[in-house]
Amino acid sequence: MNEFMLALELIGIVAFASSGVFIGVKSRLDAFGVCVLGVITSLGGGFLRDLTLGVIPPMMFVDQIYGMTALIVSIIMFVYLKLDKDPLKTIDRLTGVVNIPDTIGLGIFTVVGAQHAVAAGYGGNAFLVIFIGTVTGVGGGVFRDVLTATVPYILRKHVYALASFAGAVVYYVFFINGRHDLAISIGAVTVIVIRTFASIYKWDLPRAF
Repeated sequence: MNEFMLALELIGIVAFASSGVFIGVKSRLDAFGVCVLGVITSLGGGFLRDLTLGVIPPMMFVDQIYGMTALIVSIIMFVYLKLDKDPLKTIDRLTGVVNIPDTIGLGIFTVVGAQHAVAAGYGGNAFLVIFIGTVTGVGGGVFRDVLTATVPYILRKHVYALASFAGAVVYYVFFINGRHDLAISIGAVTVIVIRTFASIYKWDLPRAF
């Protein structure tokens, strides 16, 4: 299970790092800024998760594989876009593709966060498990948006945080019913499906005006 969770976390890191790089390039940040954004986007949720669970220092500072993976992916993506004659036009043309890594990362980190809460001994606390799952999923994106002076995505776009919350709830329902084997996969799929349909059909929560 530990190897499986590590694999999931690394996939999520790759996905969120790519998302952060895309936003960084569109925001016209330099190479350092783009890499910082990629790393923060991919590790920010786990950082908040560990602080909330009392894991000091957070895992991103203890196990170098997380930070190195995020940094390497960010550098590779930046170089790839740098070699493109018109990276901004390419990213705009691939808007749907840009959303894919972000959606995958959201689904994976939501269930990984919830699993960490359970592993820390809080499996009987539904609120905490669901909260940790949601924060882990959306935390990196909040850091990303704040650093690029953008209203956080979770407050304005396509039921982003709600999708993470729903996935965490689904995870916990399967967990408390003893279906640990399905909790992670079904929870992540729930997030991805909701986010995908929300993006396609432009689902948004009501606004005052």
